[in-house]
Amino acid sequence: MEVFRIHPPHDYMSLDSILDSLLEFSESRILFEHIISALSTLCKTAPLSLTDCPYSGSYTYLALACHILRREEMMILWWKSSNFDHLFEGFLSRKSPNKQDLQSLMPSVWWPGSCEDMSNEASLVLTTTALSEAINKVEEKQRDLCRLVMQFMPPTAPPQLPGSVFRTFLQNILLKNRGADRNLPPPGVSSNSVLVSVFSVILHFLSEGFGDIGGWMKDSGASDVGFLHRGGQQNFPVGLFLKNDPHRVDIPRLGGSFNHLAKSHPISSEQQEEVIRVIG
Repeated sequence: MEVFRIHPPHDYMSLDSILDSLLEFSESRILFEHIISALSTLCKTAPLSLTDCPYSGSYTYLALACHILRREEMMILWWKSSNFDHLFEGFLSRKSPNKQDLQSLMPSVWWPGSCEDMSNEASLVLTTTALSEAINKVEEKQRDLCRLVMQFMPPTAPPQLPGSVFRTFLQNILLKNRGADRNLPPPGVSSNSVLVSVFSVILHFLSEGFGDIGGWMKDSGASDVGFLHRGGQQNFPVGLFLKNDPHRVDIPRLGGSFNHLAKSHPISSEQQEEVIRVIG
């Protein structure tokens, strides 16, 4: 990590030199298996920090993983591992902030009508802007990693098309999380941050297009205009992940669950319509 550097500009040249030297030894495969596993785990536990914004949270570990996995031999090594899906979910995870994290991330808050000093308003704006930029950096690297998986063609016979590995991962994650909204969910369901990340990645690609992934999109003659912008009634409903009602899974959020808030602070239908109108 010292060679790669936590913040850009990253030292890709020195890192590549180290990788080339290690790959000369067949025993290095075990080392790289541990490195990929460690990076995946660190993505789960890396907290956001205002002092490191916008390159905070899991950004550095994702950036390092993306560079390593650009090498075909590294991608094959990861794909052949018995816990490929588990490690992939780790890369798409985010650490939920605890009380101590929130105290450092948002030492002061402000809202219209509060009796706090007006300087807190400016402080809150700066804080939320910095955190938004950090989250954007993490999401960008998550998309980069997903692009690498999408363009990867596993060495199988008969050969598979690009995107087959990502499609299989997506099918597995949806199958695994069936019943996650039960009172007693089945064991092994994905964390909510993984589901949100996967949904955000797919939604971005459907909206903005895939870009020239490995050149095969351009070779196919397909338009790079996002699927959701091609006209007609194109949509990507959240119900694919959360069934028909996003409140059914009761995703944890700051301030408590939706059901708890609805019982503690009941609102009229007119107020609810206003909230939906503003958010929409």
